[in-house]
Amino acid sequence: MVSSDGRSIEGVVSERDIVRALASGADPATPVGEVMRRRVVAVDATTPYHDALKLLAKERIRHLVILKGSELAGVARAASVATTSVVTIPADALLSTAAELMSANRIRHLVVTEGGKVVSVISLRDLVSTLKE
Repeated sequence: MVSSDGRSIEGVVSERDIVRALASGADPATPVGEVMRRRVVAVDATTPYHDALKLLAKERIRHLVILKGSELAGVARAASVATTSVVTIPADALLSTAAELMSANRIRHLVVTEGGKVVSVISLRDLVSTLKE
């Protein structure tokens, strides 16, 4: 979440947003405010769990901001579900290619192959962590 005063929410930025921006050619020094989503999906702290899950699915998002009144109370995350749809990338592909594939396919992981064999899995978090180095 992005907030200038620690109370009000101005936007939300996720690993996916960062990877999408980088896949589009954004400079890693780009301010977060330029890639964040300004439409914040939030629920009240009293919202039943099942209703929150329905909202996550309806909005096609992975995180919900939880508010207690108008104050930030937390963030809820959707549980991952296994899939049979897998996207692969060769081990010698560039990180920018990985970011483009993840963004285009709206996925968080790629299976890395070498010589036709699975050698690893690379995640959005791996890509973002690489930026820090």
